[in-house]
Amino acid sequence: MSAASFKVRGRLDSAGPEKEGTVTIDRSSGRVLVRPKGSRTTYETTLSRLATWTCQNGFANKPNGAQED
Repeated sequence: MSAASFKVRGRLDSAGPEKEGTVTIDRSSGRVLVRPKGSRTTYETTLSRLATWTCQNGFANKPNGAQED
């Protein structure tokens, strides 16, 4: 398997304005790495943990454009 990399923009280090960075997903290990541009720090998690966090924090897309109450 291979790794997929994506350029992203966001508040990647929780401080200051949005900045550019890279998200890398290693398909074979299920690891997700985020590295803010110009930083030596990398943030790492698993696809499993990311999926759980996304569901638990209410990032659901409602079918047919339905609005949440």
